[in-house]
Amino acid sequence: MDMNPYLNEDAKKRIMAEWSPEEREARKTGRPMQFQGLVYKSLEESVHLTDEKPDTHWPLWFCMDAHPRKPAQMCWIAVGPGDRMLVVDELEMKGTPKELADKIFHKEYQIRQWIGGPSRAYKGVQKRLIDLSAITLDSDINDNYDLLSEFRKVGLPFSQANRSGVGYTVVDKLLYYDKQKPLGPFNQPQLKFCRDRVPNTWFSMTHLIYDDYRDRGSRDVKEKVKDWGKDPSDCLRYICVDRPRFEMNLSPVVYGEEGLVSCYVR
Repeated sequence: MDMNPYLNEDAKKRIMAEWSPEEREARKTGRPMQFQGLVYKSLEESVHLTDEKPDTHWPLWFCMDAHPRKPAQMCWIAVGPGDRMLVVDELEMKGTPKELADKIFHKEYQIRQWIGGPSRAYKGVQKRLIDLSAITLDSDINDNYDLLSEFRKVGLPFSQANRSGVGYTVVDKLLYYDKQKPLGPFNQPQLKFCRDRVPNTWFSMTHLIYDDYRDRGSRDVKEKVKDWGKDPSDCLRYICVDRPRFEMNLSPVVYGEEGLVSCYVR
């Protein structure tokens, strides 16, 4: 608009007064408008993706977003000193509780192999969360079907995830760093993603948008998040809102050559 010779300054000001802050920012930076409704705007590949590995003594948190008609989404987060978190692995799979459990235990064995270090120091999964909302809302599923009980039978004790919308704020704070200052020990996001290990979760996080976003309207902070592609990011959100804590005295999880042997958790 500044290059338009047919508009005087008053006309330019009148036009610009009708723009929303998002449209003004898009015209200023050249960033497409479809990205202005992003839920997690601070995510940067150069900052939030890392080649770091967790240490063997970092405990893991696990979450599953269960579904009756499509693959369940799962993710694992390692919690280090200062309660900083690394998203270390993910899984998408459809199957029975027994089939899912077998795959989950094998995946956790692979995580331990990837982390390395002495097995006696490995803390393993200290808490498992699950979102059953899609199951309980499905009218074709028997009301008496107890998925939590079925998972317990195959060695997977779950706690129900907290689906509160406050989780979006919790995650946003964990992703925060001061962009006006250089990155360093005292200016780092508390939540990062292991490069090349969690592509579905990273894609979901970087493409999560608010539903029915309006270019020129004001957006209430409680506006609904669009459902498309949100399941992997939901798993991460449920873990973060659970406030995982790093503790050196957590009980170990014991693994054999092929998977879980025994589990001692709080």
